[in-house]
Amino acid sequence: MLLGKYARKPSIPYLSALALLGTGIAGAIGPYLTIALRDIDPRIPFAVASIVLMLVTLGMITAERRLAAESHAAPKNPPVRSFGTMTSPAIVFALGMVTLALGYQMHFAIDSAPLFLRFTNAAALQWLMPIFWIGFNISMFPAGLITNRLGGYKVMGGAALIGAFAILAAHLAQDLGQMVVAQLAAGAAWGAILMSAFTVAFAIGENGGEGRMSGLLFSALALATLTRMAAVATGFNADPALKAVLQWVPTICWASAGAILIYLAAARVKRLVAS
Repeated sequence: MLLGKYARKPSIPYLSALALLGTGIAGAIGPYLTIALRDIDPRIPFAVASIVLMLVTLGMITAERRLAAESHAAPKNPPVRSFGTMTSPAIVFALGMVTLALGYQMHFAIDSAPLFLRFTNAAALQWLMPIFWIGFNISMFPAGLITNRLGGYKVMGGAALIGAFAILAAHLAQDLGQMVVAQLAAGAAWGAILMSAFTVAFAIGENGGEGRMSGLLFSALALATLTRMAAVATGFNADPALKAVLQWVPTICWASAGAILIYLAAARVKRLVAS
């Protein structure tokens, strides 16, 4: 929200990538920490995380007060109500993000480990699962440069289509090398999607709705996570009769959302040219 409200537009993709870098690093080192902290009192990492969160929050509060004090100019346009009134762009963005996030959850959290286990053993997963997040981290900053030139919708849509092909390649991989490349590409696609999604959210919520739209983005991600958790808790994803169908859900989610976003971006350009 602070990025969307105070940062200059050209710098938003870069700053969004920088903010998401922590997510990518956390995802990459997660498997190692799981093993390293297995025998440690769980209260210790929870206490450390809570202290760090408190310090970061205090720092952000201080930064926001300084930025608010330096920014005296009133917005040129009246504040939008992107979430409160659920405008068409906000609805399309929310549905697109839920679809993309569901594809990510189904692929990484449910399908990735079984796909790797076709070519290796469980002990090697701690080294292989972070490959997705390595691709995530690598792609965000280059994708930010592309977003500044082409726009957030085009990057989201294009990355989703590339990711759909990468997930398909992971299912069709014939050896571990092909699987690693496919996972790296899928992670890179998700990094580009998520980074450009913040750019789109801030653009929709410009002049007062940045907080609502960033909240809508995180709510979409949370809804997809909850759906995945429900599928695992109920054993829905383990049903032998449904496995053959569910394995194609990530590819379908990313391909359909990507095609729609590209179409919307093209239609918007056409309207601008016509006007």
